[in-house]
Amino acid sequence: MSVQGLHVLSEGSSPVVADVIFVHGLRGDALATWTSSKVCWPRDLLNEDAENARIATWGYDSGVAYLNEFSSQNSIFGHAENLLSDVARLRRRTPSRPLIFVGHSLGGLVIKEALIRSSEYLNNGQDLRLGAVYKDTIGVVFIGTPHRGSDKAGLAEIVGRIAKATLRQPNKVLLRTLEEDSDVLERQRRSFASISERLQLACLFEEKPMAVGMIVPERSACIDGFRVKTASIPKDHSEMCKYSDRNDIGYQRTSDYILDLLDKAQDAQTSNDRAQTSSDLMIVNGAKNIILSSLSFPGINDREEEIAAAFKKTFEWVYNNSETGGLLSWLNHGSGIFWVNGKAASGKSTLMKFILSDPRLRLYLKRSAPQARHVVASFFFHDRGTEIQKSYEGLLRSIIYQVASQASDLIPTLFPLLWHTVYTEWKGIRSRQHSIDWTRKDLLQVFQKLLSYTSPDLKLFLLIDGLDEYSGNKVDLADVLKAAALTWERESPDIKLCLSSRPLNEFEEAFEKLPTIKLQELTLGDIQLYVSSMFQNTRQMIYLRGTDPKNAKQLVEDIVQKASGVFLWVRIVVDSLLEGLRNEDSMEDLRRRLEEFPAELEPLYTRMLEKIPPRYLVQASRYFQIAQAAQEPLPTLSFWSADEDRPPTTNPTENLSLEELIHRCSQVDARLRSRCAGLLEIRFREVKEAGDVRHVTPTGIQPTTQQRIEKITNETENLTSGVESISVGRTKSINELFRSRVHFLHLTVKEYLFKSYTWSKICQLTQSLAFDAEVWLVRTYLGQVRACFDKYRQYELWGNIDLCVYHASQAERTVAKPQTTTLNELDEFLSETTVKRFLLHLFETSECLFTENTNEAHWTQFRIRHERNFGRVFTGDTMLSLTVSAQAYLYATQVLQSRKGSVSDNLAGLLHLSISRIPDDPGADPQAVQHINFIFLLLQMGANPNSRFDVTPPLPHSPWQLALMSAWYRSRTHLLKSTSFDYKLLSVLTKYGSDPDSRIELEGEVSTALEIVTDMCSGNPETAPLLDHLKERHTQKERIIPLGQRLEDGQSAFETTVAEEFEEQQAQMLRVRKAGKKLEYQQSLFEPNSATAIAETSPKSIDGASSPRRSLNEELLENVEGRKPRKRDPFLRFLRISKGQNE
Repeated sequence: MSVQGLHVLSEGSSPVVADVIFVHGLRGDALATWTSSKVCWPRDLLNEDAENARIATWGYDSGVAYLNEFSSQNSIFGHAENLLSDVARLRRRTPSRPLIFVGHSLGGLVIKEALIRSSEYLNNGQDLRLGAVYKDTIGVVFIGTPHRGSDKAGLAEIVGRIAKATLRQPNKVLLRTLEEDSDVLERQRRSFASISERLQLACLFEEKPMAVGMIVPERSACIDGFRVKTASIPKDHSEMCKYSDRNDIGYQRTSDYILDLLDKAQDAQTSNDRAQTSSDLMIVNGAKNIILSSLSFPGINDREEEIAAAFKKTFEWVYNNSETGGLLSWLNHGSGIFWVNGKAASGKSTLMKFILSDPRLRLYLKRSAPQARHVVASFFFHDRGTEIQKSYEGLLRSIIYQVASQASDLIPTLFPLLWHTVYTEWKGIRSRQHSIDWTRKDLLQVFQKLLSYTSPDLKLFLLIDGLDEYSGNKVDLADVLKAAALTWERESPDIKLCLSSRPLNEFEEAFEKLPTIKLQELTLGDIQLYVSSMFQNTRQMIYLRGTDPKNAKQLVEDIVQKASGVFLWVRIVVDSLLEGLRNEDSMEDLRRRLEEFPAELEPLYTRMLEKIPPRYLVQASRYFQIAQAAQEPLPTLSFWSADEDRPPTTNPTENLSLEELIHRCSQVDARLRSRCAGLLEIRFREVKEAGDVRHVTPTGIQPTTQQRIEKITNETENLTSGVESISVGRTKSINELFRSRVHFLHLTVKEYLFKSYTWSKICQLTQSLAFDAEVWLVRTYLGQVRACFDKYRQYELWGNIDLCVYHASQAERTVAKPQTTTLNELDEFLSETTVKRFLLHLFETSECLFTENTNEAHWTQFRIRHERNFGRVFTGDTMLSLTVSAQAYLYATQVLQSRKGSVSDNLAGLLHLSISRIPDDPGADPQAVQHINFIFLLLQMGANPNSRFDVTPPLPHSPWQLALMSAWYRSRTHLLKSTSFDYKLLSVLTKYGSDPDSRIELEGEVSTALEIVTDMCSGNPETAPLLDHLKERHTQKERIIPLGQRLEDGQSAFETTVAEEFEEQQAQMLRVRKAGKKLEYQQSLFEPNSATAIAETSPKSIDGASSPRRSLNEELLENVEGRKPRKRDPFLRFLRISKGQNE
């Protein structure tokens, strides 16, 4: 075994300006790696050429196997921590001296990981001694480092065979790290890119292969970055770091980079122009990280990670100038937009990921502007993901986050006011409690500032995939992108934007005159390569090619021609033909199989559905409905209960062994294939490992689910070498199972199934059953919440809580009843003292809102910021805030009416929250009337529309002001369908005391509420009653106080009235009720067919809950007798059912 630890080779001559640390590579040694002909060049050559440097070499166990002993089972992370500790110990007496690292092969990866860890220590203030290693590092020289893994197993494969032959244990973690595109390297590449912008980097790559081939080719050895220098060494991977004299070209090139870094360190020391002190840098980095973390959101990279890598050697034409339709020329010399369009399932996303991840992209960008800093950012719209993953806000946040991460020096420029606030807080009290809520307007301002930022040193390359999967108005998106491109061409030619989508009319019209390619016209060769590769090792096809080569070749050509560039079609057909080959089909049989397949996708899907056995049709209907209703792809193990109408709300994986979990996953896979004809499938989110048998998906290559499950099973069975190894292996296997999800085969499958005729046939199969997909999901996610207290799933807790509440709100729309029992069970479970103490321990962070005694605080006060947060948490019982923000109004109504509007419910806060959740275009939402119904209830129970309540950070507007602003902006965007809704909403708020003199700033001008309404109502006679009412209130200064309103100090003169007047008004209203008189109500506020109030909750809900109390506004229901409510409004259906009336 090699000598381990840090060894000083030369102390250097005074004054020493930097420490140079050498880290060896795979199967290397602290001295032998750098030695040739007994000359250890760092000790014998460099010490004389770099007298002003202290030179040290660091050794560790990097052997994948030894013939006479077990190799270290340490991972790359453990090696990095050891390196950090040893270097920090070396620097005890010189804590601020600059550092230069030199790493060969695996040593370069260890250096990168150590610097990433050091930056984390520095930013969070956890250990400034270890954090100083990153702070003081000025450069790194990488020699043959596999930044993207090695496409040849090389030494790893050879030594692995030696280990197996001698029954020794190789270090599988390190071997896996060296495999091409391993998950460790991909994560490391992203992290290092965000911290390396200030570092001087050099990458040296080998020119000669070893006996097994080129170990680390140029593409793998050259790191991404704008300050990277590259050069080659005319030796193989093993010898490229060994130099015997100064005439060796390898020594000259390597030492030149080291000496250049030493010169920079000398200049910095001489001019006293060193970086900021450790404390100042921690403040700056801490403030930057707060802003960056506020932009990030869960699942920000999910879609990109789900897209498998392209099949080997496909899409190489992208970088062939003669076949790309100008893509390469655009990369080199163009600006503005390049549009990649293609048929559905033609491989657009796979191509976009290939363009993004291939090192040649950065080489061509750098070639176009050698001295500039190139920042690459991307976003992949995800129709089957969460709302933010397919929204404009998600696009903006992701792009801004990536650019700001790679060019963090721009943060003060992009966010000047926010930067000042956050930086001041960190500089003063190191507070990490700053909460940042991003609106679309805020994000647009930052994005526009980013695009208008001009600098000869900064070039932006933005890649946006799947425009057709955007959830909003696609015409608006296309217009925005086109307008931006025209602006860039005139003002900022330093921005390139690569887009992809299907050729929908919206995009054809917007991008028809821009540079473009049609993907399906360029992939015939790729498809032929894939089909031939899949057939080449099949025993029956080998036989057929030998006996009938002409027809075997013709079969492949017919598949390619019939596919018309659609990769998904090819996958389905090839899978069927492979099944035929396994069944020893003849060439005639294979041709008949091919002829049976329709050439278009939709007829193909119909054929697949028709082949589902009748006994499985009901189950297929359940599965499709659940997959459609789920806001995001459902965990595989949750799908195991899909055959139950009411799945258990207990932890579904409690007390299950790893073997039982694997078995359940296998069962789900088998059921999906047999019941759903493969239109639903399991996907594993872990980055795929090299060496797996793979097949092409709509977007690329993945192992089949059966192969993945078999792989996990085999890994589990082979865990026999030590307790620690077994524990690590079992954790990995369990995490892989828990991270798997059930997806639609492709977006086109989802679109096909949800066409009205097809979907109605699917849903008819379960009409006679007590089954509702939304109710099923509410119960399932409650079980998932319980499961999150397993150590493997803690990170999913808040997301599953949000999904449980979200699907409860959706269930109210489908069954018109509140999910009382399930939501109460959720609240009770999370309110248990032991659970709350666990939450405090698990989520005790600087952003935690919890400050009270654990036993007294509601569990939601432990909530940390995350993307699906249902709005700011108000004081009081915040379970109401969660349900109101998720628009679960039936449940919230039931709770409020049972309490009769308790002060602790913070009605004004709930009013603000319900108004903030009104959709952008409520006129297009058939459920939007529920907002007005619930707002009316809050007002009638005493919510003050003018109240500004105390929350942290404070809200800038009252509910009345927020409603006015939203209505005004909608009127400016000509959302005509929303005019009637806004009129009703403002009328209700006005009736209950809204201040006509409230002042609001709109587009830089301050106006009163009356002036804003006057402007909105101009020329619309239907809104005259609203305007007249406000004018009357303004002139007469009426003091109308809602029933039950509590007076508070600090109210405006308009809001305040004497206590006697309030008591008299309350007594008068009570006398009216006791006399049996009906409450007066302005019926003109609503359409003839809509109700005006919310009654008491149903005595028999779907969960069996009951509420015997009478509603405060029960009489209002009597006012709408004779007016039939809309059938599509479940809120009003709930009203009628609760009173025993027929719809």
